[in-house]
Amino acid sequence: MDIIKILKGIACGVIYISSFFWTMVLTLTYSNFDFWIILLVAILTNIIIGFLMSSNTHRNSFYKWLISLPAGTITFLIYRETNFIYYWLNRIHPEYGKLSAGGNFAMFFYMIFYLLSFFISVIISVCITGEKIKKYKKIDSSKL
Repeated sequence: MDIIKILKGIACGVIYISSFFWTMVLTLTYSNFDFWIILLVAILTNIIIGFLMSSNTHRNSFYKWLISLPAGTITFLIYRETNFIYYWLNRIHPEYGKLSAGGNFAMFFYMIFYLLSFFISVIISVCITGEKIKKYKKIDSSKL
């Protein structure tokens, strides 16, 4: 696997987690949020990730997915440790403070929704990946 494929795998994890956190900031910033915004952002993000994960073989797509897991985990931990959502909410609305219990529950619900919608990117990646399945013939060992 070359460096471009590794960078694409890392980009999948970073884009996925970053879009989740930015969507939460935008959702919690505006009081008249619409669930369709979250749905649209999740679908578009997963379509982009599906195109990034597609490759010439299913094995390379799987490797990109495996590389995206630690990259996404590290990105998630960085966002969480820096209090990304609270920082931006307090920048947009001064003295916003912390999220309430309902806000944290909503974030958990949206995170579950984002994780479930990840199947869109997996399906796109599998459909686009152009692997030709070879049929191997059984070789008679007595003729060797």
